[in-house]
Amino acid sequence: MAGNIFHIIFTIGALAYLVMLGVSRSRSRQNVITDRRESVMHSLLSILSFLGTHVIPFVYIFASWLSFADYRLPALCSWIGAVIFAASLGVIGKAHIDLDCNWSMRMEIAKGQAVVTRGIYCRVRHPIYAAMWLWGIGQTLLLHNRIAGPAALLLFVPIYFYRVPREEQMMREHFGEEYQAYIKRTGRLLPKIG
Repeated sequence: MAGNIFHIIFTIGALAYLVMLGVSRSRSRQNVITDRRESVMHSLLSILSFLGTHVIPFVYIFASWLSFADYRLPALCSWIGAVIFAASLGVIGKAHIDLDCNWSMRMEIAKGQAVVTRGIYCRVRHPIYAAMWLWGIGQTLLLHNRIAGPAALLLFVPIYFYRVPREEQMMREHFGEEYQAYIKRTGRLLPKIG
């Protein structure tokens, strides 16, 4: 029975995330794109990440195909996972609010786009990526399955290491010294100390 509660928590959170993406996407659709750095590799890695955060967990929760890989953790681990998962959603929500119409699912620069340094972005350059790491940890603790549990972490790693350096390079090229100064005063995933 306890597993069902955590499955419900995960399902509600994952659906809330999709709603957040839809709202952010509708706000940014009006933008005229001046530079897009999309590649087949990036698209493939995005699909893999989505499989890890939504498809595989939903297959596990709503079908019995992956039950052969189940294991048990103490309920306390699941509650800690729920808190971490909720924190990831909170960070994602705050980041999307702070980005406003500057958010894009793709690596692109829109006409009139600026370096966002307000809200959560005043301390961390990539809070959405930080939140996805938290999501992966939370998912691992919520879904007691050797496949579905760590799927978000395992399938997020490639897109993180592929996209972040390219995204930062694109921002340096477009915003020059402004972005370089921003890098110096912020942390990539965690706030800089000192």
